[in-house]
Amino acid sequence: MASDILFDKGYWIERARHREEVFQNLERFLQKRNKTALESLLRSLWASEAISSIDKAIDRRIINRGFTVGDIAEKLEVVKKDPEKLVEEKIPGFGPASITEILFCIDPERFAVFNKRANVGLKKFGHGDFERNVFTRDLYKKFTMAIEQVVQDFELVKENIEEKVGISIPKFDFIDGVFNLLYEGKLSIDEFNELKQQLAIGNMRKWVSNNGIYEVIQKVAQQYIYQLEKGDSKENAIEKAVYYGVGMIDSFKEFHDPKKKHSLVITLETIAELTRGIANLLRERS
Repeated sequence: MASDILFDKGYWIERARHREEVFQNLERFLQKRNKTALESLLRSLWASEAISSIDKAIDRRIINRGFTVGDIAEKLEVVKKDPEKLVEEKIPGFGPASITEILFCIDPERFAVFNKRANVGLKKFGHGDFERNVFTRDLYKKFTMAIEQVVQDFELVKENIEEKVGISIPKFDFIDGVFNLLYEGKLSIDEFNELKQQLAIGNMRKWVSNNGIYEVIQKVAQQYIYQLEKGDSKENAIEKAVYYGVGMIDSFKEFHDPKKKHSLVITLETIAELTRGIANLLRERS
């Protein structure tokens, strides 16, 4: 299966090495502040893969436009104090893809890569076209929120990959890795969705067979009735019953594991959708 590449540990390790290489080259450039160090930084970026000569690109895009290597270092220096501010910097020789890739390599849990592959990937998942807009801090914020939504939608896949390869994958590295595979045709959106569906079914099957969950739901309903009988409003009764149910779940040792708790959340959301669907259909027929 094409989706097998998602479970290739080497794929994710190589991406981690890339982030480390970029980070080290950035540190070296900020320290050395010379053309050789700048060449190493640019050469290590994915965003520079299409550039045939980094040396000539530096001359054409930076030196010939009246800027010095030191000017570039001063602008990049902002990453040490306020990384987010780098998005607002106009740095000769560095476009949105380069700048956000640097931020991504500094903190892949906080910053996503804004490039063509990511924008093509987002459109496959039904999100807007961010690429046709002028890149600003506000646009990057909206772009990042869209990326986070995709990550959240496929959290089960991410957790399953981490479990099988035995390493933790930062959230924006996970989705950027997926976008990369989709763009290169090594993975299809249908295969990715099918993988999510299979995991969701397995997750649902596991929890449906767990009688303890039904006990919690039953106790929550009983608590809701109890609060109403005491004279509470419907809203207060729901709130108290919900907190009661969460307290019960928190008392189960197995749910101290964040991944198991997230797995349960997905199942409860599905059960809620099913019961809401039943209620709506019955209402239509009444």
